[in-house]
Amino acid sequence: MIVAAFPAFNEERTIAKVVARATKHVDEVIVVDDGSSDDTGLIAERLGAYVVRHEDNKGYGAAIRSCFSAARDLAANVLVTLDADGQHDPDEIPRIIEPILNGESDVVIGSRFHEGSSNEIPRYRSVGMRMLNEATNRVARQIVTDSQSGFRAYSKKAIDSMKLYETGMAVSSELVIKAGDAGLRISEVPIAVKYRGVGGPSQNPLSHGLGVLSSIVQMGAEKHPFLFVGLPGLLSAIGGIYGWLWVVERYAVVRQLAVGMALISTVLLVVGVVAVNTALILYAFSNLSKRL
Repeated sequence: MIVAAFPAFNEERTIAKVVARATKHVDEVIVVDDGSSDDTGLIAERLGAYVVRHEDNKGYGAAIRSCFSAARDLAANVLVTLDADGQHDPDEIPRIIEPILNGESDVVIGSRFHEGSSNEIPRYRSVGMRMLNEATNRVARQIVTDSQSGFRAYSKKAIDSMKLYETGMAVSSELVIKAGDAGLRISEVPIAVKYRGVGGPSQNPLSHGLGVLSSIVQMGAEKHPFLFVGLPGLLSAIGGIYGWLWVVERYAVVRQLAVGMALISTVLLVVGVVAVNTALILYAFSNLSKRL
């Protein structure tokens, strides 16, 4: 069974069109109504979609988790996720699922930056997404060109193995990281994305980007604690030690305490020691969770 799933929040203007077009290419359509105050869920239901309702708006990540849960309930062999606002073209679903049907991939990302894609992406979005791509790739140790794309396909192996925790937009990066951890095969295909005539972003792009980046760093700290926490902590501690050596040497020469440098060195030393200890604790918890 091939299932298409739409996380949706107040998308009554576009939901009918995207559901109707997706229905031509899949066996079942899931719409996760993420606390909409309009008729998004009602319209989808009348069109025959399998509707999952959240009483409150829980966020994109929570909606994606519900997409996976519903796909498992329906015993789906392939899950396709795409946006409900009309940005993605449901007629590209066959291209997205082809590598999975051919047994070549477990996760397929519809990339706006892949060779062959043709998109007029606003420059501020392009710059921000490339920064998030770089951060995601470093944590996941993967190479993907569009880690933030919402147009994706997943094999049954991926559907059954993905355990997600992010509730916000960082779930896109989490999926790439978790896919790498699970040894799933990831590939990309070019897609077209519509920006003109589609509603603008639901939140400030800067705060959105910083929020996602913060979550990526947190995931990186959990996955590679010594690299993301221990190493910066060690450098901070070394800086604090060198600072205090300078303070002591200066006091021995001129008999004056450099109070400012002493305070800075103390802060660096304390922060460094705390960070190194935190890295050790995170590493221990990581190993414990793997054994359990």
